[in-house]
Amino acid sequence: MVKEINITKDFQGYIWMSDQSKPEMFDCDKERLLILDNNKNPFVIEGQLYDKTHKKSYSVKYVDGEYLVMPYDVTDNEVKNANSYFPNRMTKKLFFYQRWEVIKDKKSKEKGDEYCENMPVLEPTGFVFVGFGEQVRKEEQ
Repeated sequence: MVKEINITKDFQGYIWMSDQSKPEMFDCDKERLLILDNNKNPFVIEGQLYDKTHKKSYSVKYVDGEYLVMPYDVTDNEVKNANSYFPNRMTKKLFFYQRWEVIKDKKSKEKGDEYCENMPVLEPTGFVFVGFGEQVRKEEQ
């Protein structure tokens, strides 16, 4: 379980704290140690961080009093094929890559879907943040 993330100048992304009206954005310009303590208030409602140098993405959510942190190793192909999304309360587009995988059973055998004539099907397994795009609005005051 990830308990802290050392945000360096290699990172793009955002952290949205529970006591803030908009997220704090990181665009290779700040450094910070993010400590994820389930008992601390204010807490991180949501965070999406991408370490460009180490090609690592972190999705952080606070659910039912606990942090859920999903670390992802990112490939160049995923970055290249990411889709852009217009954010709410942020100034730049967000890029995400949707991961799909064939679901397997406990013996690592492809599992068929009963609604598709028992053929293996792809299912979404991750929505991975891979950085910012162009600016879409001016900085909000």
